[in-house]
Amino acid sequence: MNIVLEIIINILLLALLPWLICVASVFIHEIGHAVGYMLATKDRNWRIIVGSGKRMFGSKRFVVNLIPFGGLFLTKEEGRLDSVKKKVAMWLGGPLATFLLLIPLVTLRVNLTKLGTPDILGTDAVKFLVSFPLLYNLIIFVLSLFPAPYSFGVCKGLDSDGLQICKLTKRSRDESRK
Repeated sequence: MNIVLEIIINILLLALLPWLICVASVFIHEIGHAVGYMLATKDRNWRIIVGSGKRMFGSKRFVVNLIPFGGLFLTKEEGRLDSVKKKVAMWLGGPLATFLLLIPLVTLRVNLTKLGTPDILGTDAVKFLVSFPLLYNLIIFVLSLFPAPYSFGVCKGLDSDGLQICKLTKRSRDESRK
């Protein structure tokens, strides 16, 4: 009976949890943008879209789509971001949130061998549950800071956070030289 339960749990973990991990990771990244935006502007009129494809669920402020790769933080009033500092605060919020999420994930992964695994879960499943979010968030962190346009998903054609920051700082330097 124990082995059957382990197999069922492992199947559920391998099917549903990766999707939930991806949604949560993108959501946390986008919430980071929201926090940066709200701290810089005091404005609460914004919206977050996680993923692309068929809409799974949502509200006025949040939408989660079937394919959880990429996300968008949208403001209702662009005019609130009236300085380079405010824009940088918003653009850095996402990568900072992802970085802060990486800290406990790295700590957990490093200490995994010391913690042991619960009897009901297989060792491979536990390693996967720790390693997958770590790797996924590391990818989000690197891709968001790499200064290039996105070529896939809901962000296709948009500039990465890193590219947005590079463009802002370059424009700011150019204007200060005039």
